[in-house]
Amino acid sequence: IAVFYSLLAGLSLPTRRAAIMAFIMLYSLIIRKKLSAFSALSVALILILIVNPLVIFSESFWLSFLAVLLIIYASINRLGGNKFWQQWGKAQWVLAFGLLPISLLFFQQTSLLNFVANFIAIPWVGFIVLPLCLLGDISWFFSVKFSAYMWILAEKSLGLIWIYLSYLANLSFFQWHIA
Repeated sequence: IAVFYSLLAGLSLPTRRAAIMAFIMLYSLIIRKKLSAFSALSVALILILIVNPLVIFSESFWLSFLAVLLIIYASINRLGGNKFWQQWGKAQWVLAFGLLPISLLFFQQTSLLNFVANFIAIPWVGFIVLPLCLLGDISWFFSVKFSAYMWILAEKSLGLIWIYLSYLANLSFFQWHIA
């Protein structure tokens, strides 16, 4: 499924990384050898660099791998009484502050509202928009009408989150630009 999704997404670097990591984790389950998420990320990093060493000059390379590394870091020692939303908030704070230096390096700007935007947008896209799109893709083989309806729902839900993100983007006071 990860490879299929990667193909649908155009085999971008983040989707290739995710597919490789999913394959490595699945392989470790098959051979019954416990493997950490950090190990899977390391193998994905090595494989991607072997195939295309010049990818280190790409912003998406650094953002993708650093973001996953930060998520792994935020996930350490989560076995406690923390509620899901507390864990989600912790991961978002770690990402917001952890990606700040590299965002400033590559883009010379960042929004101080990244946390607020991602806290809502990531689950919205991950749990509403993406499943509707994939359901539309899969159902196309059985019913073009149902498939079109799923894509329309995905478009409408994406339009709703776009309104929210546009509002946050227009709050220029929270934009941080550096020379």
